[in-house]
Amino acid sequence: MCVAPTRPLEAAEADLTTWSDDRLLDRAIRAYHQGDCLWALRLYRELRGRPLEPADQVAALYNQGMCLELGRFWEDAASSYEELLQRHPDADAARDALFRLGVSLEVRGRFAEAAACFHRILRRYPDLLPHDRRAVQVQIAWQEVMQGQDRRALKRLRRVQAEWTAQTGEASARERFYQGKARIALGLMLSRYGEALELTSSPLDRVLGWGRTRQEAWTQRRMAELEARFNAAGRHYDQALQQRTPIWSSAALYLHGRDAEAFYHKVLELPPPAWLTPSQQTLFRSMLRERLRPYLVRAAHYYLKGLEVAQSTGDDSGWARWLALRVKQLDDEGIDGLATDRALETWKGDLGGARFR
Repeated sequence: MCVAPTRPLEAAEADLTTWSDDRLLDRAIRAYHQGDCLWALRLYRELRGRPLEPADQVAALYNQGMCLELGRFWEDAASSYEELLQRHPDADAARDALFRLGVSLEVRGRFAEAAACFHRILRRYPDLLPHDRRAVQVQIAWQEVMQGQDRRALKRLRRVQAEWTAQTGEASARERFYQGKARIALGLMLSRYGEALELTSSPLDRVLGWGRTRQEAWTQRRMAELEARFNAAGRHYDQALQQRTPIWSSAALYLHGRDAEAFYHKVLELPPPAWLTPSQQTLFRSMLRERLRPYLVRAAHYYLKGLEVAQSTGDDSGWARWLALRVKQLDDEGIDGLATDRALETWKGDLGGARFR
């Protein structure tokens, strides 16, 4: 994260055109490691066009990209990594630059292009260490989930999970990060599967004219199946919480709340039984809303808890911002606000943990 400038007094009115290449490089690297992004960027940009050694050019482009990421200038960061890969494809930092390029594309919702970057890493660097390969595989699976390619993602994540299960010893912080991301991806797929479930009676039921007992039983089974799918997703979110990674804790609690809302709205889509009179159908809907109200209370609990966790851990990802929006709605409208305004997501922004790798 960018911090308050700690730059020397010489920077106040510095004429950087008079500085030597070595002096610019030294100050830029120092500013980069101190987190003074703006000052580092100014220094790196002054270095552009100067006759630097290849290794210094690589470091300047990579560090410039990282500074731009920290400022959330994702498009400019991607341009910096692309320039590095074009001019120095065989540099030691090329693999990391390709990974960061994929992240920069993911944040902007360009999932197919991001996946292509991560696939290139696997093809170009077949001798990746196991933990690096798993990280790349999780990244690919995340892009597949974002594009609705659930079957591919599930197969990929199962292989990665099998490797984690076979591991001995305590996982590193980086491994826990990707374990959390994998769990969120698995939960998202199950939630999506639940939301797509058709609850109403099938056309065949209506054509054959089966009675109310059969239709009620069929609907009850579908509702139980729906709840089972959301509960299965919730178990993955609970596993993500156990990794104690700020962004995935926020994501897990947000998605727990969102799924409780989704169940509420999904069940309310059920039409009243056709044999009820109009007044009985109105009463049916009212009773159904009251019976489902605990799901809205559960959603509110998760949103409030999630925002508390995000604030205590310093998480400022897209998940934390969504939590803040839902809590604000709760403050403004109370529980009933969740009943009339469903949580809607735009799968862009820092949702995949771009700031935490």
